Amino acid sequence: MKKRILVMGASVIFLTFFCIYLIWSKAMLAPDEPVVSVRGGIYDKEFMLELSTTWGNEIYYTTDGSIPTYQSLKYEEPIKIIDRSGEENVYRNIRNVVDNWLEYDPISDPVEKGTVIRAISVSKWGNSSDIITETYFIGQNDLAEEESCTLSIVADPEELFGEEGIYVTGNQYDEWYLSGGTQITEEILPNYYKKIEIAGNIEVFKGKRGVLNQPSGIRIRGGGSRGGELKYFNIFSRDEYSGSNVFDTALYGRTRTHSVMLRPLSIYVAMADILSDRGVSTQKSLRVRVFLNGEFWYDAYMLERYDQTYFQEYYGIKDTATIIDRMDIECKEYETRAEFERLIEWVSDADFTDSAQWDILEEKIDVQSYIDYMAANIYLCNMDFWVDHNYRRWFSESRGNAPFEDGRMRWAIYDLDVTGPADNNTFLEDMYGNMPVNQNPFYSAFYVNEAYRKRFVQSFMDMANNNFSPDNMEPILEKYGMDLSWNDSFFLKRYDYITTYLAEEFKLSGTLEKVKISINDADSGMVIINTSTIKFFEGGWEGKYYTDYPITITAKANEGYRFVGWEGDIEQTGEVIEASVEGGLVLRAVFEKR
Repeated sequence: MKKRILVMGASVIFLTFFCIYLIWSKAMLAPDEPVVSVRGGIYDKEFMLELSTTWGNEIYYTTDGSIPTYQSLKYEEPIKIIDRSGEENVYRNIRNVVDNWLEYDPISDPVEKGTVIRAISVSKWGNSSDIITETYFIGQNDLAEEESCTLSIVADPEELFGEEGIYVTGNQYDEWYLSGGTQITEEILPNYYKKIEIAGNIEVFKGKRGVLNQPSGIRIRGGGSRGGELKYFNIFSRDEYSGSNVFDTALYGRTRTHSVMLRPLSIYVAMADILSDRGVSTQKSLRVRVFLNGEFWYDAYMLERYDQTYFQEYYGIKDTATIIDRMDIECKEYETRAEFERLIEWVSDADFTDSAQWDILEEKIDVQSYIDYMAANIYLCNMDFWVDHNYRRWFSESRGNAPFEDGRMRWAIYDLDVTGPADNNTFLEDMYGNMPVNQNPFYSAFYVNEAYRKRFVQSFMDMANNNFSPDNMEPILEKYGMDLSWNDSFFLKRYDYITTYLAEEFKLSGTLEKVKISINDADSGMVIINTSTIKFFEGGWEGKYYTDYPITITAKANEGYRFVGWEGDIEQTGEVIEASVEGGLVLRAVFEKR
């Protein structure tokens, strides 16, 4: 009997403590996030937005982008979502967003606006849920078009525009400036020149449909552009913000993205289309209409950033990649930096007329990637790149079975915003404070190798005849809101100038001759000339090559077809032709169904 009483007593004590534990643990748990009756997006008419949460919790919300707390507006009735575009600007009216802000007059006319709702649930024990953020646009038909893409960036106004905000000069600078200061130094530096990241949220809408809503890290980006009144951003997905190191939505096809950057329109944003078949990395982009805390900011392009996720996704790198940026290395290991410095020193001292040394070089770098990088920048007359400036290089840190896990250095196209005129000799002329291309240490070291010179000339002409031809460039430029009149009709004029400079630079003695290639059925196969797959337009394809070097032309049948043979100046059934272009060359590739 006593044992039964003892057991019952122990059970009661256990159940009592268990109940206390359940109550305590429930009290310690954060409540569920509020639920909105309508998700953020673009809508035709005003409506009433309802917020709900689980029983016993209360909802608090803000409409200015600030972080909601229990001191914010308490949700007690539906919120009317209206078109706010006619309201006075708030954030666009802030003056200390430029160095000399006493001379700055912000835009006075009201800009387009959305309504930002940020909300939390608060339990009876005072615990808060995660924040939900939703942006609503009413009656803005341009945003609702199917091909339109809208980006809403939301962050606490204090962290953006407060005394320590990343978008403004800041309290320390303002005190110095208002006291008569004129010379900016490292000690007196506007906040927007500092690399500070704040927490925020981004939403992406394609047409009316929301495709991404995720807490993210936000930084001001760029060099000289930081001083402008409309600054651009880098945006990061991180575990600390959303529990994920990549964005939930694949914004650029099937590849996941860890971070994106906003940039103005320039030829740079089109590189992924122009150089898609070359051995250089490029960044895909989306044209976006950007809103900051509900106010229209600017139209921009949202590009992928070169980071670990980028190289893992595109190149199958299972381990990490070392990314070299302006001689800085995104790698914690000092030895990696030392290895890179030793490579530069070795390249500067090596004699690449020696085939053995050249073979060692081919093990260290992807030479074709380097050629493609240099050829693209030279053709496009990039006035702002150098061996330690506006470069991106990368290599896999460990070796594996994937094709790009070989430890070789490769190049990425980066920052092509400053382009010169079509008649500029990029090989010889000083560029934007940088030395000419032919004084680049890598370029001048490789130049002595005869096989390299041939490879460079042929690759350059492949890109000139294919990637940068007006036929290829016209639809690409149109896609990005430009046309062949871009930069004083650059792509209509550049070919004649730069191919002449190429002949002078590489001491070519031959003539530039026409090569014409056609195909009996464009669906049946492809034709590759040296390093480039030909794009056939109406009437076939035409390019020019110097007679100094023979060209290699290869026919490849698509599945379900077979290659029959070549017709024209050379008639043969073999797929590969190595031919002189003396006097020109006319060929037709013939395929047939199997």
